[in-house]
Amino acid sequence: LDPVTGSTRELFPRMDEPVGRLRLSKDGRKMVFYGASREPREMKLVVSELGELDGVVLADEAEMEDGRLARWVRPQLSPDGSKVLFGTQQHEVGGRDFEYQLWVAAADGSGRARRLAAAHWIPYATWHPAGTHVAFNTWEEDEVGPGKLYVVDVETGEQHEIALPPGLEGMEVKDWSSDGGWIGIVNSAGSHELLLVENALGDRMGEG
Repeated sequence: LDPVTGSTRELFPRMDEPVGRLRLSKDGRKMVFYGASREPREMKLVVSELGELDGVVLADEAEMEDGRLARWVRPQLSPDGSKVLFGTQQHEVGGRDFEYQLWVAAADGSGRARRLAAAHWIPYATWHPAGTHVAFNTWEEDEVGPGKLYVVDVETGEQHEIALPPGLEGMEVKDWSSDGGWIGIVNSAGSHELLLVENALGDRMGEG
């Protein structure tokens, strides 16, 4: 869909295998998506040029011995299109041993994916506009429980927690502002609230 003209064009012909969790790059030239088979444990993480099903496979569930691609964290290209952020989860659902992990991989498939974070539950994550950091939230005790917000340095893996008001449950980190000064989160405890976290990086990047 072209938001200016209202015109639309078909990305893919009709097909048997679905495409899920599709995200476009900032420049609209690349896309990252889950290429899903109807068989269990056979989903793939793919990066390709816009409108092309064939591309670079960054992760394949068939090759994962103890996990699968996460259905919560949507894979997303970094602002410059050079990296892909995605999540994995263990096969078994439930219990304290259940773990989600965040990974970053080169969009061209070179090198190995690097783990950024791990927690009992990581439902949402977003890129800093410069591609240097990732913000994500966790629900540690229950599927929807008290939330915590973290920022992790993509290169060093340094991670720190952002102090939040008490009582946030089912929290969702949504987006990072284009100037890097604000992180938007949703609090769904009781009623839904949209909150802004100011200056999440502080002096780490010399911001506000």
